[in-house]
Amino acid sequence: MADYIGMTPTVVIGLGGTGKEVLIKVRRMIVETYGSLDALPILSFLHIDTEQNAKVSEPQVVLKQDISLRPSEQVWAKVEDAKAILNKLSAYEHLAEWFPSQLKGTDSILAGAGQIRSLGKFAFTLNYQNIKTSFNNVALQE
Repeated sequence: MADYIGMTPTVVIGLGGTGKEVLIKVRRMIVETYGSLDALPILSFLHIDTEQNAKVSEPQVVLKQDISLRPSEQVWAKVEDAKAILNKLSAYEHLAEWFPSQLKGTDSILAGAGQIRSLGKFAFTLNYQNIKTSFNNVALQE
């Protein structure tokens, strides 16, 4: 990284299925323009989703290079027992102040949030430490 003085390392974050599509498109453009993802070592990627194996419609090979996201670049923000938390929501002030009452019957968030922003935010909040760790890991890669 010493060769990149004055350049700011950047983490591009994609949220949900659409975010993953965008990350793959950006990776494709980098390879098509610069020949390799390694040509921009100050750029890293992180995909956060409530669906573990979200598919993308974009081909993930360009110029014979695999541009798919590595496991370390993906975070599955799952919530296995949402109902237990939502039944005692008042004990979680940081959630209770914004979580919509009509969603309190949610059992789990394992196969996507169904584009319901409140469920995505709930999953993000409960998985914050894991997301933070993954962000720091990709941000520190050289």
